[in-house]
Amino acid sequence: LKCVQAGVLSRATASTAMNATSSRSHAVLTLTVDVDLAGQAGGQPHALSAKLHFVDLAGSERAKRTKAEGERLQEGIHINRGLLALGNVICALTAERKPGAHVHVPYRESKLTRLLQDSLGGNSQTLMLACVSPCDADFEETLNTLKYAHRARQIQNRPMVNQDLERADAAQLRLQVRALQAQLGSAATVGGPLRTPSGEGAGGAAGLSDAPKLLRRCTMLEAQAATLRAQLARAGAQIGQLHARALAAEAVAGEHGSALLA
Repeated sequence: LKCVQAGVLSRATASTAMNATSSRSHAVLTLTVDVDLAGQAGGQPHALSAKLHFVDLAGSERAKRTKAEGERLQEGIHINRGLLALGNVICALTAERKPGAHVHVPYRESKLTRLLQDSLGGNSQTLMLACVSPCDADFEETLNTLKYAHRARQIQNRPMVNQDLERADAAQLRLQVRALQAQLGSAATVGGPLRTPSGEGAGGAAGLSDAPKLLRRCTMLEAQAATLRAQLARAGAQIGQLHARALAAEAVAGEHGSALLA
């Protein structure tokens, strides 16, 4: 809740002729959740990861009604451009197509659609709330908003469980190491048979001789997992840099488009 409150405080608002606290941009708050679940009832441990996107879409604006000028007018232009790009994505996702036909979805037309790519036709569950007004003067905006929401409702997402296999393997190896260490201690004290993590029994001497091999193998697998995590982190950093360059290029293109509109 503290993260959500901090995100709400970061929203940009200002006064216009229609609203004293009008949103001056679209706001997106993204929370990343990672959960490590230990194995229960003999099950294997696994790790889950997910993202929560909280999106506040600013309403479309008409300069004639808001009487916006200067900076406020430019903010309204950017708001409408983002809604237009989002509408194009929704239309592309809900358009009728032949089986097996490929349809280009323009996610890269704006930063908003690029950030919400997973929420629009991807691996997610999406809930959209449309805010409308009962005033007669806002009839056209209300009708357009309902049409917008109706098209968005037709998008079909395909949610799946996001499992981090590397973290799950590392957790499984840690459990095996702990189990072997505990059994080594009990076998050395009591002299009883040693059992492997899979439950197979072994004689006292044979089990003790196999335990160091299993420990070395677990250590080697943990080292391999650490190497893979480092490689994944480097790849993620490279992807982040490329994404930042793409956003910068889109921003430059947007500024050129605004200059042409002006």
